[in-house]
Amino acid sequence: MDFKDYYKILGVGKKASQDEIRKAYRKLAGKYHPDTNPDNPAAEEKFKDIGEAYEVLGDADKRSKYDRYGKNWKQMEQGGGFGPGGFGGGGFADDRGFSDFFYQMFGGAAPGGRRTRAQKGDDYKADITVSLEDVFEGRTRSIRIDGKTLDVPVKAGMQDGKQLKVKGHGGPGHGGGPKGDLYLSLKIEDHPLFTRVGDDLKADHAIDLYTLVLGGKVEIPTLGKAVRIPIAPQTQPGKVIKLTGKGMPKNAQKSAYGNLYITLRAKLPENLSATELEYFQKLAACRREL
Repeated sequence: MDFKDYYKILGVGKKASQDEIRKAYRKLAGKYHPDTNPDNPAAEEKFKDIGEAYEVLGDADKRSKYDRYGKNWKQMEQGGGFGPGGFGGGGFADDRGFSDFFYQMFGGAAPGGRRTRAQKGDDYKADITVSLEDVFEGRTRSIRIDGKTLDVPVKAGMQDGKQLKVKGHGGPGHGGGPKGDLYLSLKIEDHPLFTRVGDDLKADHAIDLYTLVLGGKVEIPTLGKAVRIPIAPQTQPGKVIKLTGKGMPKNAQKSAYGNLYITLRAKLPENLSATELEYFQKLAACRREL
């Protein structure tokens, strides 16, 4: 029976914090998970070692005993110091298929014994990046988890930072327990046109000088269909126009929407001809005479 260096298996130092141990376990468990490595006995064995190491180092009591007696395990075994219950008795039954070293150190039944209390696996956390259009429409996004494609529904109107729970896609369970869950934090990409403020949207829109002066109708883009709105004559740049109900949906049912606020900007003409410049000079002269 060989000694198991659980710190080496997880790739952490003996002074590693519980958070460091947990992160190391999650990283390695994801890398060697059977779903990611189908028909790979070596990866499956490595996955079992990782789970066994975390079972010990992730538990304060087991880790303390391991640190105290682990390096002297042969002497303790020969001297009967462990006993059938491990460390003088009082162990636990287990059927997870851990190594003989584990059972000798911590007691309990070898594989085939009665079951322990089932424990749910660790919950995992990750980010999922979506577009503003995804949240406006309420779309399904596909992500890769453990080598598999998983469809995640993004409901209409969700806010940045919203957590989505994907049941059963976390860490492996213990003692026959269920897998943990995966919590995805929603990250909404910046949009080239619109800025979101709660359920409302804000945007700038450039309008040619002639329409601002003489008035007319312009087409304004929205996340839905574009709309045509009237511009009154002699409208000043910087004016804010409110488009009611053209913002973000307030709920997944899309029964209500926020507003879209458009700030008008002046788009000056370029590459003026000599005739156009002459007219502008005449216009300027007229203004000076007023």
